[in-house]
Amino acid sequence: IAGNNNEIWIATLGGACKATTGINDKLQFETFDSKSELGSNFIYSTFCDQAGNVWLGTDGKGLVKYDGKRFEKLLLN
Repeated sequence: IAGNNNEIWIATLGGACKATTGINDKLQFETFDSKSELGSNFIYSTFCDQAGNVWLGTDGKGLVKYDGKRFEKLLLN
């Protein structure tokens, strides 16, 4: 679990989940998985950096960076 401002990112074996506080501080959930741009269901870690990027450690797809608009897969050798 990692968070930044009003977002909380949760790593699961069913993809990544973003919880955002909305109206009346109710949580709104959005999921990302193998059917989305994320491309993987197996997320083992999340990290939010100071620039607002979310880093996701996946099993089989390597490191993925989410900049708030798109996912970028970073190939690791």
